Amino acid sequence: MHINLLFNKKVFLLGISFFSCFLLASQKKTVKTVSIIGAEIVKESLILSAMRTKKSTIFSSQEFDSRILRLDAISVKTLYISNGFLEVSVEDSTRIVDGKVHVFLKISEGKQYFLRSVEIQGNQTITDKTINKILEFIPKKPYDPVTANKNLSLVRQEYEQYGKLFSSIMITDKIGDSVNVQIQVEEGPDVYIDTFFIEGLQSLGEDNVTREIAFKSGDLYKKEEIDLTKRRILQTGVFSYAGITPLPVAGSDTTVNVLIELRQFTQKQWSSEGGYFPIEYYRGVEPIPGIGGEIEWRNRSLARSTTNFSARVIVQGLLSEDYLYLIYPKFGMDMDFSNQWFLERRIPTRIRLFYETFTNLGQEGSLSPVMRYGLQLTSHKKL
Repeated sequence: MHINLLFNKKVFLLGISFFSCFLLASQKKTVKTVSIIGAEIVKESLILSAMRTKKSTIFSSQEFDSRILRLDAISVKTLYISNGFLEVSVEDSTRIVDGKVHVFLKISEGKQYFLRSVEIQGNQTITDKTINKILEFIPKKPYDPVTANKNLSLVRQEYEQYGKLFSSIMITDKIGDSVNVQIQVEEGPDVYIDTFFIEGLQSLGEDNVTREIAFKSGDLYKKEEIDLTKRRILQTGVFSYAGITPLPVAGSDTTVNVLIELRQFTQKQWSSEGGYFPIEYYRGVEPIPGIGGEIEWRNRSLARSTTNFSARVIVQGLLSEDYLYLIYPKFGMDMDFSNQWFLERRIPTRIRLFYETFTNLGQEGSLSPVMRYGLQLTSHKKL
């Protein structure tokens, strides 16, 4: 009796689940049409490309989502504002006919405003031309406050190239028949690096990171050197993340400490893959469909250094006509050592030992075994 009750309960819950799925599926509606009303200057194709709501076609059925439509209205309004239509209004509405949704976007474009002049005050390190180029301010062109606000951070980054870490930029616009823009810049003092700290090292020696740092204590804080340091640390292949953050020094507005936060990859790792795929059986010849697999062992920090080591074994071959066994099997193995430093100089170097053997199909169907082995040395150094 107890078993029957449990069984009936499971059947009941399963039935409820199927009914809920059916009910949800029946409530879903597809988009039949998308109509743009009131667009005169901005092309309708440009408006539709800014929307995620699309009409259904023969090849795809587009499900209607009211939340996405609301976001589409905001996206279209942003598109208009970026083209100088500062007074634009966008209203969305829908009509359901025979279970299909007809979407309407009613646009009141308003006046298109053009940029008349740009006045910049307070800048000494960076020229007016550079600031206008970054903010994309072009006189006699449509006024685009969207791009300008988005690119403000790029102006600050440009100041960081010159040690101006605490700069501030404020944009104000005066709107009449056209737009006059005023930009007030406060560059702030030159900022220098006091010292740096490293967090996130596990078993790796700290000297393996400090040699990648492109700045030193007392240097002017430059974004270029910060980015170079981050890039060089990641190029070691040991770290999955490198973040560099300036920290204010108490009682000083001209010096900062630099915090370097690191996150290491898994040091030792096995990986394998295999399947049926195109195989480059002969070098320089089009790949041939076949079956193969490989297994690899990797150590990203050999002997507590930034030397990457990997050992790999590869087996490949072509399938027989009855798909029961491999013909012309190909076997290979290699060992790979790589490091960004060689003989105490930053010369990215890779050493590869390899061995492979396969059967070569000669003239008149003759078979001959081929064996290749050797050493490859690859080094990159900019002169």
